[in-house]
Amino acid sequence: MDNILNFAEPPEDMGELERGLLKYHRDNLINKTYLDDEQGLTTLYMQGVTGPNKRIYNVPGYFDGKRQSEEAARNRAESIGWNNYPSYATGLESNEAAVKFHDIVDQDGILFRNFMQK
Repeated sequence: MDNILNFAEPPEDMGELERGLLKYHRDNLINKTYLDDEQGLTTLYMQGVTGPNKRIYNVPGYFDGKRQSEEAARNRAESIGWNNYPSYATGLESNEAAVKFHDIVDQDGILFRNFMQK
């Protein structure tokens, strides 16, 4: 399905860890493990949580088929390993990265909905 969907290439300046989150998002679309409810299509529901060294980590807040609490997202990130997620020195940096990321996620969502309506 991913070849048929023809997702846009990630921006060149997107780091490896952000690319991992993008893959997580796209895999949820491809595998139809997303959530589509009154709040919209969800594959990731990015959350900025404070991790080690007071850095802000952007982690998935959607897993196990539902939106999760910040605490659950933090616990999951800790068990998987903080080194698997992008981190930022400030909340502002985290938010700016999330906005850029969600622009891509939103475009993927439009592509996916159009594909599913065919």
